[in-house]
Amino acid sequence: MNRILFLLFIFSLSFSAQKIIYIIPPRGYGQEKLFNLTDRRLNRDNSQLVFVRLKEELNRRGYIFSTLKKYAQKADVVVCFNIPDPHSRQWKELLHLVKKRKQIVTFIFEPVTVNPWIYDKKRDAIFDRIYTLEDDLIDNKKYFKFFYPQPELSMVDEELSFSEKKLVTLIAFNKQPRGSNPETSKELYSERHAAIKFFNQYPEDFSFYGGGWSQESYQTYGGLVDQKVDVLKQYKFCLCYENTANVPGYITEKIFDCMIAGCVPIYWGAPNIDRYIPPGCFINRENFKNNAELYQFIRDMDENQYQVYIENIKLFLENESISLFSIELFIRLFCKAIKEY
Repeated sequence: MNRILFLLFIFSLSFSAQKIIYIIPPRGYGQEKLFNLTDRRLNRDNSQLVFVRLKEELNRRGYIFSTLKKYAQKADVVVCFNIPDPHSRQWKELLHLVKKRKQIVTFIFEPVTVNPWIYDKKRDAIFDRIYTLEDDLIDNKKYFKFFYPQPELSMVDEELSFSEKKLVTLIAFNKQPRGSNPETSKELYSERHAAIKFFNQYPEDFSFYGGGWSQESYQTYGGLVDQKVDVLKQYKFCLCYENTANVPGYITEKIFDCMIAGCVPIYWGAPNIDRYIPPGCFINRENFKNNAELYQFIRDMDENQYQVYIENIKLFLENESISLFSIELFIRLFCKAIKEY
């Protein structure tokens, strides 16, 4: 009996010695749903794979990494993936943990056009480290750079031929900018709407997909999609607009979704996109005066010209520089951040 008690005592000491990383879960991702790959609504296009891999690596290193409330008070480090809405329950929880003198780290995936409260400098003061996609904020003291981790970085095998592909598509939810922050002037939602309105005149060449749109309003609307790659691989081009423009370094999954599907992106977003992705891999929407000029350009492109883009994309996806956007690099960066505490 004494030996059993002794072993239980040793086990409890080893458990208590484990470092705990508590995640304030984004709305809807509590109770470990952040690590659930089977929920197709939450795990659209395998977006949760990075968090599953991160949890596996941290567990391997001896950390507890969890969204469960029982770990909040014991946590060595508290992490937010995006800053919670200041009117939310998650924000109140964050303020409570700050008072407990917890180390607080955030990784910001969304731009100000989606969550206008994110870049409020007064709120930033409560964080020990802020990881952002935006190049202009980086000082390597409080603000640090990270790259949007991609679940897949190789092109699909079942690439359709040029003649089999339809001309152009767009996949996006019907969104509007939130709040009255002057930064919302950078939004590209209105440009998506303008593009859809223009290309809707050409149903033989255009279809678009995503939530929140109406079939009654747009004859070219194709509905929701389960996996974007299944749609994108059927098209030569995709109107690939970030949620925000004129923000250096703000590059998300959108352009990669196109490239891995063998679909040439028509990109609008980060002004320094060619610092990270070779210009031969995409068409820059800002090089065209209007949608009519863009339409003529892609409609008149022959197979040889098109194939140059596809070959450039393949070369980029095979180049070691693509690792900037890998899950492996994100995990290494995250682990380095946690080791600071």
